[in-house]
Amino acid sequence: MKKTAFFSLLISAILVSACGVQKVNYTKQEERKEVKGLPFSEKQYKTDKDYFRAVGTGVSTDMEMAKKIALTNAQRKIAESITTVAKTTTEIFSKQVTADNQSEFASSASSIVRTSANESLSNIKIVDEKLFEKGSQGYEAWVVIETSSKGVADRAVKGLSSSKALKVESDLEKFRKVFEEEMSKLDN
Repeated sequence: MKKTAFFSLLISAILVSACGVQKVNYTKQEERKEVKGLPFSEKQYKTDKDYFRAVGTGVSTDMEMAKKIALTNAQRKIAESITTVAKTTTEIFSKQVTADNQSEFASSASSIVRTSANESLSNIKIVDEKLFEKGSQGYEAWVVIETSSKGVADRAVKGLSSSKALKVESDLEKFRKVFEEEMSKLDN
């Protein structure tokens, strides 16, 4: 009985001391540190009414791999931005067009605009890039890319105008106007 009580007490003491060792209090203000001065955080590197822009970063022990990761991350971000604007534009445009088969029209237009948006990714331009050496961690690469919002709109309008189902039903200038309005909302 004494041995069981001793072992129980010993195990309890170990558990209590082990739990207390890792106790960390993160509520103090001085323990939190705001990151300032991130590369490419200025206004000229953000999406506006004329250009879709995205910043990407990548870390690797290999310099070229860090650059590739940064570019891939920036491309993913710019694709998301284009897709979001294209989707919103298509939804608004579909509601403004009077068509007998509204849902078919919306589906066709959405598909065409999405394809046109994906084509825009082949027309990106690298605006700026920075590379930092991180000692034993390797390299940290930053990149800014952009593509013209006018080019994205032109490809979408071209896709819409080539569709037989949409040629008669759609007012392509109205589409362009809705697209430009959505881009203006992004201009901070």
